[in-house]
Amino acid sequence: MTDFAAIRTIDELVRKTAEDSPEATILTYSSNGVDFTSYTSTDLDVMTHRTALAYSKVLPTIRKSSDDASTVVAILGATNVEYIMTYLALQRLGLTVLFLSTRLAAPAYLHLFQKTNCSVVLAQPAYLSVLEQTKELKNGELQIIPMLEPTYITSAQADDSHPLPCEIDPAKENDKIGWIIHSSGSTGLPKPIGHYQRSTIAGLSAWDLPCKAFVTLPLFHTFGLYTFLNALHSAMPVCFFSADLPVTGQNLLQFLKAQQPEVMFTVPYLIKLLSETDGAVDEMRKMREVVYGGAPCPESLGDQLTAEGVKLANYFGSTEAGFTLMYSRGNEGWNWLVPLPQAVPHLVWEHEGGNLYQKIVLPTWRGLVTSNREDGSYASGDLFLRHPENPNAYKYIGRKDDTMAMMNGEKANPIPLENAVRRNKLVDEAVAFGQGKATLGMMVVASVHSKGMTNEQIIDGIMESVEEGNALVPAYARIYRDAIIVKPIGTEFRKTDKGTAIRAAFIRSFTPDIEAFYENLEKAEVSNGKNMTESEIRQLIRETVAHSLQLKDSSVLEDSTDFFSLGLDSLMAISIRRKLVAEVNTNGKTLSANIVFDKPNIDALATYLVSLQTGAEIKQQSIDEVMSALIEKYSTFTTHRPSGVTVDGEYIVLTGATGSMGAHILSTLLHRADVKKVYCLVRASDLDNAASRINSALSRAHLLELLSEEQKAKILALPSDLSDEHLGVPLRTYNTILSHTTAVIHNAWSVNFNMDVTSFETQHIRGSWNLINFCLSSPQARIPTFNFISSVSTAMARPAKTVPETLPEFSHAMPMGYAHSKMVGEYICAAAAEKTGITARVLRVGQIVGDTIHGMWNATEAIPLTVQAALTVGALPIVPGDEEVSWLPVDATASTVVDLSMQEKQDSRVFHVCQPGLIKWNADFLPALKKAGLQFEAVDQAEWLKRLESEQDPEKNPPIKLLDFFKGRYGGGVSMEPYFETKVSQEYSKSLREVKNIDDELVAKFVKYWTEECW
Repeated sequence: MTDFAAIRTIDELVRKTAEDSPEATILTYSSNGVDFTSYTSTDLDVMTHRTALAYSKVLPTIRKSSDDASTVVAILGATNVEYIMTYLALQRLGLTVLFLSTRLAAPAYLHLFQKTNCSVVLAQPAYLSVLEQTKELKNGELQIIPMLEPTYITSAQADDSHPLPCEIDPAKENDKIGWIIHSSGSTGLPKPIGHYQRSTIAGLSAWDLPCKAFVTLPLFHTFGLYTFLNALHSAMPVCFFSADLPVTGQNLLQFLKAQQPEVMFTVPYLIKLLSETDGAVDEMRKMREVVYGGAPCPESLGDQLTAEGVKLANYFGSTEAGFTLMYSRGNEGWNWLVPLPQAVPHLVWEHEGGNLYQKIVLPTWRGLVTSNREDGSYASGDLFLRHPENPNAYKYIGRKDDTMAMMNGEKANPIPLENAVRRNKLVDEAVAFGQGKATLGMMVVASVHSKGMTNEQIIDGIMESVEEGNALVPAYARIYRDAIIVKPIGTEFRKTDKGTAIRAAFIRSFTPDIEAFYENLEKAEVSNGKNMTESEIRQLIRETVAHSLQLKDSSVLEDSTDFFSLGLDSLMAISIRRKLVAEVNTNGKTLSANIVFDKPNIDALATYLVSLQTGAEIKQQSIDEVMSALIEKYSTFTTHRPSGVTVDGEYIVLTGATGSMGAHILSTLLHRADVKKVYCLVRASDLDNAASRINSALSRAHLLELLSEEQKAKILALPSDLSDEHLGVPLRTYNTILSHTTAVIHNAWSVNFNMDVTSFETQHIRGSWNLINFCLSSPQARIPTFNFISSVSTAMARPAKTVPETLPEFSHAMPMGYAHSKMVGEYICAAAAEKTGITARVLRVGQIVGDTIHGMWNATEAIPLTVQAALTVGALPIVPGDEEVSWLPVDATASTVVDLSMQEKQDSRVFHVCQPGLIKWNADFLPALKKAGLQFEAVDQAEWLKRLESEQDPEKNPPIKLLDFFKGRYGGGVSMEPYFETKVSQEYSKSLREVKNIDDELVAKFVKYWTEECW
């Protein structure tokens, strides 16, 4: 192992390791997992010189000596031999390396280049396209240089003995930034963080792993970079997983068997992947350690593997401070951490209440590269539980960021709002509440400055601060005037040493007040408001909706404008209703909970409220009339005028790729060799946000890791607005996509069962029409096919046991706006096919369940919440007469959608994307749940509802949140759903023909996912 006392830079580390251990193997690599090539420290030193010499001839600027100003050069590519050697070469040239993630979009790269004053990038071929886009955004001020080929780097060259045209002094470089890595900032744009040579060497010295390693991490992650540098300083070999192979359990196992490493550096997801691969646990058991980072390892997975003899280890760190904690070698357990010996004097554990502590890194820690406190220290925001017996051992719990999960699944962080209110002189303390509720409230403790004021006067005095805070949080997390509870001066509550409230203790202390607040909300069904004129009511509605949406320009809110087209959500709708109940006299009539959904514009809502005051009757259109009018409105289409354009391969426009099914459709398309590009139209603020949303969706579904770099390069995520004639993309981009597209798969649709059909018009119905006209505007002779993802809800009410693959009657749709809107979409497709000759397919999707690999079924859906009652109340319902259900895994659904959308036959018709096989709730599903390990009593429906109601706390009993739904479903007899025929769909879809029915093995995966990841 190299003596760090003599090392000042990474390049000096390379040279010194080659001098001290010239024959030591340092790097091993294989592109196919079969043929491995190893490189000694001497090889790396020679290749570093060769690569540096080559780059010195093409870089626009290099430093002649350490006295020259620092220069930043970016590198973009997958972690392979040429990437690693490019990094070492730039270090030898004394250049600062900007590591770029391969998953960013052009605006994000532009941001990083601007922040770091970088105008040169060395890139691998797969990323040249996105860099050209970045160059255009940077007004051409970016030099893109192709990264050297591995054959050049690894082969002797005629000028190998030539000296470099620079003299870099390690002593002077020690205090300079050697590399920059980025993390995601709070705004969504990446934040560059520079690392000094001295801090890197200091951080590296904290490692103590002189052993043969296998690494699955890229170098542009701090953890991945340090694993490589660890190999250099320990003179021990490291093997990186191939950048050319998909990350599968079998591929990982192949590397483990071939390399027989002593330690593996990876992330929890890949550990889980290996744990599910036959023979992989045996290989992991052989290793000295399986070191994970980047995220916590699920306790159930860690317990399982440690029980099987796998040695799990965690080195806990951050980009800002490097590694400061490591796994405890004591008896505390595999997931307990202790400070690195070198870090002990430089860490402070700040008490956060109860047994929770936040890690604070002092400025004396040599690995610290940034600070967020005035004294130069860094508050990590990481919360830990202190061990009850060993005060030096900690377990990571999560982030300090105070978030509350609301009833609809949204996460609300009220800290910015609370801080804004706390700054008001009338306030001693302000704490938001609302965990598991539809809306948030705030408890305000009055300060001495409010002496002599009434509660109403205090609220008047703080509303400006409340509005200031509301502007800093998402719309669903805002606090309204009637949601503020004022407590008197001197009210006692538990505080931290800094004088702020301990949130959990505060909420517990005032639980009676909070419960009374929500009870009063539920009781306020009948209005106590005043009589108002129609113009006053219209103005009240306009002001209330504009406030909820925080519209800067209220002129966009015309009397006929649909509220939901402007972004109104269910939580805002609840708040608007509350305001109307309080202000408008309704003559004792109750405003329905869905009034804002039913009357989604000023005209409709004002007319209705006036009618309640006057008793006048309102003539309303029937739903059939509304649907017919919408179909007629959107059944006039563009004429197709081809101009001889031809394309080679398939170019797909995909909407709705950020959802679970959409992500699986995207992944399925990317794996097809004939698909050259997938244009993902996403609701996003910019290119970076669009790409981030797509990557997040793929990552959540565990699909991103299975894609090769070439497959990822097929994705082009674009911010869009489907209500716009040109889909919300620049005209030049629109025309480019138009000339290439061969098929459109329209999957985007708001899954909101409360909205009226008219609220679906702007974004969804008009969006479908715009996409059809997009296809008809194609310059190609063959019109791109339009594939509309519909829903079985359009035919669920058909009075028959089976539903054919045909267009339904209006009366067959379920009585809700969502089903009616999909029905309108189906009829528009039929009209387009008849009038224009376009192939417009309707793909009617049924009940989707978790995927066949991981069993990832959204735990907030009705069936998973029903199953969760097995844990919360110890029982599940028996359905009288048993119930047959048709469930299709999401990956099989996606494969079927792609099969049908990409079929050669140009046939406009309805297809059912539904499970051909059926399972029974009582006879099949309940026994399978028990086989999967759930312990529960199967009881009749009435008894189950009774037990469910016995625990009203949604934190302890989440299924209670769907009590009304469950009462409707299980309060009487369960109506049997019709069977959706799939004969035609199976004829054209191999995936649907071969899909397995839901069996015990898949149910076990559902349960494993829910219990380990969700519950």
